Amino acid sequence: MSGLEVAALTCAVGRRTVLTDVTFDVAAGQVVGVVGPNGSGKSTLLRALAGIAKPPVGRVLVAGEDLHRLPARARARRVAFVGQEEDLPSGLLVEEAVALGRVPHTAPWDTDAADLPVVHGALAAVGLSDLARRPVEDLSGGERRRVSLARGLAQASPVLVLDEPTNHLDVRHQLHFAHLLRGLGRTVVVALHDLSLAVATCDRLVVVHGGRTTTALPPAEALAPDVVRSAFGVTATPVTDPATGRTHLLMSLEDL
Repeated sequence: MSGLEVAALTCAVGRRTVLTDVTFDVAAGQVVGVVGPNGSGKSTLLRALAGIAKPPVGRVLVAGEDLHRLPARARARRVAFVGQEEDLPSGLLVEEAVALGRVPHTAPWDTDAADLPVVHGALAAVGLSDLARRPVEDLSGGERRRVSLARGLAQASPVLVLDEPTNHLDVRHQLHFAHLLRGLGRTVVVALHDLSLAVATCDRLVVVHGGRTTTALPPAEALAPDVVRSAFGVTATPVTDPATGRTHLLMSLEDL
């Protein structure tokens, strides 16, 4: 199992610097969440962590290797990335779309029989086994999102980077996916919009705000009321669920 280390990273879009001096680590097997207001740079950061966008400064290390110095297929065998909005190729069945996650391990379009259990296991994990032979264009938005997530799981990389994976999912599937992430045993970096879901899902959180990031901290520290007020402009009140003992955040606007 591999951990991930982010060292003095600068993230940019074109010539515009979005984030500077990003430094944190993710221990092997941990789930670290990335939270922040819209437009703060979360997606830009995740694309750098996945090796898709090369940072002008700093390094991303997976098991001690500089991710941005590796060839594309070698990177894909180490890190799987599922973006915030992904268009599935038309003309494919669901299981064929998920099998694209096996490409880093095989010749393109040549899914080996040995890959099929991995594909079917990924479909089962997201609750889509019964739709394996359905054309992707016949799926709902939430089902398409789950296919993209299954493809990322089928890639079987030790590090998984997910940008807003619960977009388009109903509440049941959001909770199911949060539970799934906890049980994967992989190193996960996940951007989440819902702060309460982030608290319930992640071992540690990184807050992105004002062109900077915090280090990765336990959720209660990362989302302390003063941090939430500064980053999101809302008041956060921690409450404990009497049934589960888990902490949730109640949000309110300060000027109401």
